[in-house]
Amino acid sequence: MSLMTINDCWSSQDYEKVLESTSAKLWRFIQEHSSIVERDKIVENLTGLDFNQMNQLASIHLLLSKEVQELVEQTAPNIMRRLSKSSRQRTEVERGRIKGKVNWTRTILTQQTEKNPSLFVCIDRSPVFDLIENKVLLYCLRYVFQIGQRVIKREIEPSDSISDDYINDLKKWMKKVEDIHLKCKRLLKSPLLRDITELHGINMHQIEKTRKARGREYKSLADIAKLIYVQTNQPLEFLYEIFSKQLLRPLSRDTLYEVAVAFKIIEVFKMNGWKEKRFSLIGEGRKYLSSLQKGNSSINISYQHIPSHFVTGSSYKELMQESKLSTHHRRPDILLEWENDGNGRRYTIIEVKRSQNRGYLADGVYKVLGYLKDFEKPLQDSPDSVGLLVGWRIQGLQAPKDNKEVYTSDWDRLPTYLSLIEKNLQVFLSGQLPDQEPQV
Repeated sequence: MSLMTINDCWSSQDYEKVLESTSAKLWRFIQEHSSIVERDKIVENLTGLDFNQMNQLASIHLLLSKEVQELVEQTAPNIMRRLSKSSRQRTEVERGRIKGKVNWTRTILTQQTEKNPSLFVCIDRSPVFDLIENKVLLYCLRYVFQIGQRVIKREIEPSDSISDDYINDLKKWMKKVEDIHLKCKRLLKSPLLRDITELHGINMHQIEKTRKARGREYKSLADIAKLIYVQTNQPLEFLYEIFSKQLLRPLSRDTLYEVAVAFKIIEVFKMNGWKEKRFSLIGEGRKYLSSLQKGNSSINISYQHIPSHFVTGSSYKELMQESKLSTHHRRPDILLEWENDGNGRRYTIIEVKRSQNRGYLADGVYKVLGYLKDFEKPLQDSPDSVGLLVGWRIQGLQAPKDNKEVYTSDWDRLPTYLSLIEKNLQVFLSGQLPDQEPQV
């Protein structure tokens, strides 16, 4: 048993509870520190994703699917050991030598006609591998290789929440993608594929013809080809199908808790009457994870992201650069940006600590205070901006009070604190300036 497990504030029941509360939305999680978890069903509506987002997510899940793993490890190698072929027959007149099978009837006639006994009519049979089923095999291997190359080479934004241990963890799905990519590369170097014509796309007719080819492995190839066809042409339908089998979940329990808190924040505000208008994938590099609206007000929720004016206006930026202590700007786990038409912005800076240790949580409060000081300049035009520390469980936590610079909550009481922060911003959200009297 590891030291982390001994000191972990989560029991196995706590872990499963948080995972269950988050799993229906974990399709958003495509950061590198993820592994595959089996699921029976998915209830999330994906229609809020644009075409590029759906294609990106579909490509990643295709690469991680059991079908693609079977393609590069079993189906393709087995097919290439017994590659389907047909025979091509050529009849040629040879002078002084015999090549292939001699057609004696035509040879005698030719020798008599040409009056040359050194002429032989030979029938040469050679194998032909350029068949539809083999073209489909080559297409599938090339397609998997190409999307794997795109995923591997995409730029990954650094995250303060990712430790070196997780970056080097072989269980990460990026390592699985790299392994699939390498196996595809080796298979594509086979000389058996050199004389096979490359397809630029596949259709259902070609897939069904592959299914009818001799050999059990070609039936498996047809199933994989159909999966690729659906992923290419109908990414949304592909995602619904693939999510009945697998989801990505964070390997790090700390990261899982951060994601769970982010999703819980969204659900709390939706219960408070806010409607989610826009959302994106976690790890995709978009500015906002979710945007919600109520009347003329909106809440933009960011995960591991801060506005550009926070970076440029940072009080600690110059110090960190001069001391060479960090090349990346520190950022809170979650940021709420409250907006009202013509009435500016307010911010809630949220730090998540998966702990019930009072000393560690106290350090978290100081970290939130540090963020408020660091972003003091950009927050000058955003009065009533506050900080919030979210721990796992805090014994003896008192009821929240109004007008505090930093609030401290735990998992169970998070809805109460979020509702209080919203209540304290009621004047701002109503569109009234602080010195205005409420309209009767």
